Amino acid sequence: MSNAWERNLAVPFFSQRENKYTWYQLNEARNRVKENGVEKPGISMAWRSCNITSLCMVLHFHGVTEETPDDMMENIFAAEGWNKEANDESTNRKRGASSFEDWDRLLIAANRYLPEGLTSVKKNIRRLNNYRLK
Repeated sequence: MSNAWERNLAVPFFSQRENKYTWYQLNEARNRVKENGVEKPGISMAWRSCNITSLCMVLHFHGVTEETPDDMMENIFAAEGWNKEANDESTNRKRGASSFEDWDRLLIAANRYLPEGLTSVKKNIRRLNNYRLK
């Protein structure tokens, strides 16, 4: 049996279990949301970050960024205002801490880092999204 499919690529490895970023729901003043006078606890992204962690590995391989998955999540959540959204699992649209489980939002994250000329990753994300919906 041939192992022609195997490749030895210098893709860095990041484990999503090592991600330390914690998502906190913020109000319009960018303060943590309180419930009954107590700040709501944060949600660890270690178990909700496989997509963004994989994207980070691909971007590192292509030399697009040196950021860690934690850096990327912190920058993207802040820039896109996703910390303001409630974490609503009752809808099909992933929100808040679940943002990166949504393919459209992963594409938004990719677009923040990818130069216009590098479109293959964007096309593959769209293709995977279309496949997933079938």
